[in-house]
Amino acid sequence: MGASGSFSHIGGLVRYSGTSTQIEMDRLARAWAEVAPDVAFSAQTASDIFADDYRRDESHGALFGIGSAVAIGIACLGLYGLSAFNVSRRRQEIGIRKVLGARTQDVLWLLLIQFLRPVVFASFVAWPTAWMLMRIWLSSFNDRISLTPMPFFTVTIVALSIAVLTIIAQTRRIATLSPARSLHQAG
Repeated sequence: MGASGSFSHIGGLVRYSGTSTQIEMDRLARAWAEVAPDVAFSAQTASDIFADDYRRDESHGALFGIGSAVAIGIACLGLYGLSAFNVSRRRQEIGIRKVLGARTQDVLWLLLIQFLRPVVFASFVAWPTAWMLMRIWLSSFNDRISLTPMPFFTVTIVALSIAVLTIIAQTRRIATLSPARSLHQAG
């Protein structure tokens, strides 16, 4: 009790079952009004308390999701622009390769390998950094989960798939041109 004879903050826990939350809150409010009529009744369910605790993590997750989507979009545009520049620069080489007997699949494979090497290299450079940051972040939670390599493999496969689709969209057009047309446009 404070100096004025009133309670500044009172708390308690109530476990119930077999009834709805609203009915139980109404019962508690009536009982509270009988016991302490001068003190305002305020109650929260355990799910409300947990939701307040995890609201910050949920907002961080949404923010990270938006940031990831923007980063993936920028990376796709960058890959597309880089492949467009490289293919236009190598148009004459592609035409000569086709004159010498290279198939469209051979040209596509050559260009894909050239662009996928940096993506694979970047993935393997990013793994240790992501591993350390995720371990630090996950250690701050009360419920511990194990960090497996599966998310890293999944992200690498997704990144490679996006890179392949982005590169094929640009290079297929040039690789399917007739060699004479490629050589004529290159000059």
